[in-house]
Amino acid sequence: MATDLPAVVARRSALVDLALAGTALSVWEIRFGSLGPYFNADAAVHGAMVLRPIDSSFIYYWGQGRLGSVVPAMGKLFHLLPGVGAAEAAQFAAYLCSALALLLALGLLRTLPAKVLLFALCAFPPTELAGAFLTAGQPACGLFVFSLLEIRALLRMLGAP
Repeated sequence: MATDLPAVVARRSALVDLALAGTALSVWEIRFGSLGPYFNADAAVHGAMVLRPIDSSFIYYWGQGRLGSVVPAMGKLFHLLPGVGAAEAAQFAAYLCSALALLLALGLLRTLPAKVLLFALCAFPPTELAGAFLTAGQPACGLFVFSLLEIRALLRMLGAP
């Protein structure tokens, strides 16, 4: 029985990427806790959005230019779990968005050392940088996901492996 070596390598690479992104998510939760690197008024707005019903006021609010409703919409799902508060649910959604962005970025890299370096930079950032891409009230976590999806789509259109 012949094995398709490129498919096996791609599967292993995807598993490594998933393990690294999952580890980063765990590191962020342990290091920064359930309210993130900075819990401030911007982050509290996302917690409040988790509590709102989904209607026209939920989808469009002052932070729409900052991907306003993406994190709170995801947070609504986590808030359904017993014992998970609204602010914690929004923060976990921000962690999850950042982990998804890391997963997408890792998929663009071909070598294990490059993947480990990117993982280390993202999993153990200085607090100021973590505040920018891990705090629920900041736009970076969602923007990274959408930007990396666009890059991957462009590479597919260009026929890159």
